[in-house]
Formats: sequence, structure tokens, C-alpha cells
Amino acid sequence: MFKRLLSIILVFTAIFIIANKAIYLHVHEANDGTLIVHAHPFNKSADNDPIKKHHHNLLEYVLLSHFDLLFIASLLFTLAGKFAPEIILGIKRKKCSGHIFLTFKPLRAPPLK
Repeated sequence: MFKRLLSIILVFTAIFIIANKAIYLHVHEANDGTLIVHAHPFNKSADNDPIKKHHHNLLEYVLLSHFDLLFIASLLFTLAGKFAPEIILGIKRKKCSGHIFLTFKPLRAPPLK
């Protein structure tokens, strides 16, 4: 049941991302002249310029321009946590069949002149 629901959610999210990029992709120019490309729903008839005039703050620029990458990264992280938690947690369990000896050698102080 979980896999089926997750599959449906992922398919609709992927369709939304593709449609959003196809329909609403546009460009902004930052104050320093950098062109920022991202996609989100907006009123296209209100702004016909190639470089759009509506404004975003820095966080919105970062999130909107990297939304698809954030989605893919969170998807991979979730799937890895669900199906292979040792990848996320870095846990490798091995049975130790022998003895382990630990030694401690403190450092010496520097010599006096």
C-alpha cells in the first residue's frame, strides 16, 4: 500500500514539475546582472518582457531555481532511508570473531632548552 501511494504521489509530482517548467519557465535579472532561470505559476499576460519584472527575495530565487533538484535529492534520501538505512546512517555491522587490543601512547612534552 505504501509503495503504491508513494508511486502515485511521485508520478503526479513529476508531471507537475515537467508541466511547470514547460509553461512557466522565465528569466529574472539580478542587481549584479546575473540571469536567474526558474519556473513557477504567474500571470504571463501581465508581463510580456523576456526578462520578467516581478520580484522575489534571495531564498525564493534559490528554492525556485533548484526546486526539481531539491525534489530529486529528497526523493533519493527518502528512498535510501526506507530501503537502505545503512547508506544514510553509515552503519556497517560486522561480527568480531577475535579480540581487539587498544593501546594508548600519550605524546611527550617538547624538550626543554
